[in-house]
Amino acid sequence: MWWSTGPLKVNIDLYKGPDTVYSVATAVDNTGSFVWRVSNNVPEARNYYFLVSDSEYPDLVYDSSRSFAIIPQSEYSSLTDPRDGQNYKTVKIGNQWWMAENFRFVARDGSYSYADVVLNSDVYGRLYTLQAAIDNALRGVAPSQ
Repeated sequence: MWWSTGPLKVNIDLYKGPDTVYSVATAVDNTGSFVWRVSNNVPEARNYYFLVSDSEYPDLVYDSSRSFAIIPQSEYSSLTDPRDGQNYKTVKIGNQWWMAENFRFVARDGSYSYADVVLNSDVYGRLYTLQAAIDNALRGVAPSQ
């Protein structure tokens, strides 16, 4: 979060509607910005906003221009491709597990590198023809849920 500089010391509070939800910082040096790691005491919700006030004159208030949401931290895991032993990151979104990166498996037929540059496979993963994608999915390699 950042704001225009003003008072020497500021208070930073988290609001939802007219209510203070959490006091983020009190009488901190005003550098025009602040980094905050969300506390576990703050409930997940939408339409939060910050108020930055002059610690000496609390009626001088600078509010955040947009509301934001605090959402649960994603759950991460990985899977190992039994064909070549490569590990891939996965992420849980809602109740489903998704690949967080693209496969890099070199299929005998129907896979290639972006722009035919082999090093691109390390960055972007491999590209597959429809038939190669179907063949590999039927082998049970991609996560089913």
